[in-house]
Amino acid sequence: METFTVWIKTDGAGCITAINSSAFLTAFEGWQQIDEGYSAKHQHAQVLYLPLPLRDEEGCLRYRYAEGQILERTAEEMAADKQTPSETPGEAAGDIESRLTSIEQQLEMLLEGVTADE
Repeated sequence: METFTVWIKTDGAGCITAINSSAFLTAFEGWQQIDEGYSAKHQHAQVLYLPLPLRDEEGCLRYRYAEGQILERTAEEMAADKQTPSETPGEAAGDIESRLTSIEQQLEMLLEGVTADE
């Protein structure tokens, strides 16, 4: 059984801007390893690792990484971000690329019949 490593990218405030798996990454510069395992959750971390999408309906980052843990941000933290942009245009472009990759992988999983329970 192949082991998959889960990687994240964070912004200056520790908010998670991207999550991916060693199954899909080929370069790891700028990424931080947070977990590893054998399950579909680890292989398809972009869509299965977190209980909710990285961003809420308004595009605000939902999670932060602190002290070795992924934490869901409070409503107050997220509201403050909605008042002031937290990303540079380059970070936003990287996030769009990450979301596109996630959508492509979700489609691939649907076509293959992979579920979160595997």
